[in-house]
Formats: sequence, C-alpha cells, structure tokens
Amino acid sequence: MSTVKVYGEFTNSGESWKENTICKPLDPYGKSKLEGEERIKELGDQNFTVSIIRTPIVYGPGVKANIYNLMSLVNKYPFIPLGNINNQRSLTFVGNLCQLIHAIIEQRKSGIFLASDEYPVSTTHLVKEISLAFGKKNNIIPIPLIAQKIIKTFKPDIHRRLFGNLAVDNSQTRKILNYFPEFTFQQGVHEMVEWYKQKNKPNNLYTDTY
Repeated sequence: MSTVKVYGEFTNSGESWKENTICKPLDPYGKSKLEGEERIKELGDQNFTVSIIRTPIVYGPGVKANIYNLMSLVNKYPFIPLGNINNQRSLTFVGNLCQLIHAIIEQRKSGIFLASDEYPVSTTHLVKEISLAFGKKNNIIPIPLIAQKIIKTFKPDIHRRLFGNLAVDNSQTRKILNYFPEFTFQQGVHEMVEWYKQKNKPNNLYTDTY
C-alpha cells in the first residue's frame, strides 16, 4: 500500500496523475513511500508477485483526521462557509479500495495500480454530500474572498487542502483489471456519515471496523 503523494503534493488545473506519471515526492512521507516501493520491487520474481497500490485520501467508516473533522463541523454548525470552491480532488471509498485489492489478488497482477472513485470531486461537493447525509440542505455559504487570502497567507497547507487540486486518472488500472468502482461517491459518503452517527450516539457499542 502506497500513496499518490509519491507524485507530489498537488496537480495543476486540468491535470491528472496516472500510473506512469514521473514521481516527484516533496515531503518525508511521500519520499519514504517511494523508497519502500523501490525496495519491495527488488523482491519480485516468478514466485513473488509485487503489486503496488497508490491511494489518494481514503474515506468511509472508520475515517479519521480531516474528513472526520469535516463531518463534525457539518454536524455541529448550521452553516459551513465552503460553498464556492471549484477544485478537483480524487478520493477512494474504503469499499472500492477493498474491491480493488481483491481484484489484484484474485488475478495475481503485478505492477503499479491507482485507487480512485469514479470521478474527482470539489471540496464544496464533498461538504454538500456530507450535509445531505446528515439531512441538512442549503447550509453551504460562499467563503469570503478576504478569508481565502488570509488562509493562503497564514495557513498555506490548509489552503492547499481546501482549494488545491489532486486528481488521478486510473483508467489504465481499470483496463488491466477489468475493474470499476462498485460504490458511488454518494453511497460512500452516506455510509461514512451513518457510521459517524452511530459512533457518536450515547452509550454507543458501534465498532470502527468496516
């Protein structure tokens, strides 16, 4: 299991990373993953199949970090000021990732594979879908331009996550494996939000296992 961060930190508008895109990792995490890929490829032979899966952000039941925090914000506040962000970010639902892993194992395929849902989504689209899953409508408002500039100046990492592009094109992976994501983005988000609701119920006994 690797990461799309072996390619870098973001894509330009209209650009997508592919399986054969030149790797240019910028942070220690991406560099260490690429080094791990190179080391394990050395072990590949007729008796040992090496399959490398590069993933973007994985979401679904059990999610943590930024997407979990985003669900908490949508659940807590009546309005979310993220309504005019037109970026493109590829994600993969954990169910689709499991399906991809299963296809690779069953077919005993070697090589580099990209995980991704059917299409990339914007930050605004993600927030809207989470809101709908919580039963909320019309709670997304535009983020003021001055706020965008402040975030970009003082919190560039947060600005890149909210406004930056990170799109992948895994059409080659789908062709090789005859694979297509089973779950839609909407289904994945709704399953994730249902997990969140159950997890945060009083006296909850729900587990984090997908």
